[in-house]
Amino acid sequence: FFTNMGRVYKKKVYELPPDTSRATRGITLVQILDLKPEESVQTMLTVPSLQDEGDLLLATRMGEIKRMALISLTNIRTNGIRAMDMEPGDELVSVRLGAEEDDIIMVSGQGMSIRFPAAQVRQSSRVSGGVRGMRLKDEDTIVAMDMVVPEGQLLVVSQRGYGKPTTLDRYRLQSRGGYGLKTFRITSKSGPVATARVVKEGEEIL
Repeated sequence: FFTNMGRVYKKKVYELPPDTSRATRGITLVQILDLKPEESVQTMLTVPSLQDEGDLLLATRMGEIKRMALISLTNIRTNGIRAMDMEPGDELVSVRLGAEEDDIIMVSGQGMSIRFPAAQVRQSSRVSGGVRGMRLKDEDTIVAMDMVVPEGQLLVVSQRGYGKPTTLDRYRLQSRGGYGLKTFRITSKSGPVATARVVKEGEEIL
């Protein structure tokens, strides 16, 4: 579990109470994670083992990106550990599994996006901060980051429920740290971008 403050916690799936009913509320995260009062969980990943090879890619609201080895999170304490050192006022937005040969795509609330190679983000230690992934204009912020997959599409969803899939080959490769390209036109009907996700034709979406 990755929080807005850049901290990470772990639980075995069997430690989570099973609940087969769609209508029940579940349990609060503070019952299973030792969260700080100002922390909220932003994203979670399932991995077979923290000893697996591969990288974690972490993106922040202010446009920073970090690449670190998954194995560097092997010794997560019950009260969590810091996975990324962030600037004051910044928050963690997205975390994905990837590799050096992958491409990354970042999307902002004002409908901008940028695609660049993960190799442009040097692998760093757990306690370090990130580097500039996408440059933002005015009050814009990053809302999502994902990994490019073959024959994939970028599905962008707005706050007022509008959605738009675009094939990933429409996004040319750029250098890390640029302003990117327009991927979604913001209108009063659509509202700003809420989130984005790389999907494939034929998949179902919730």
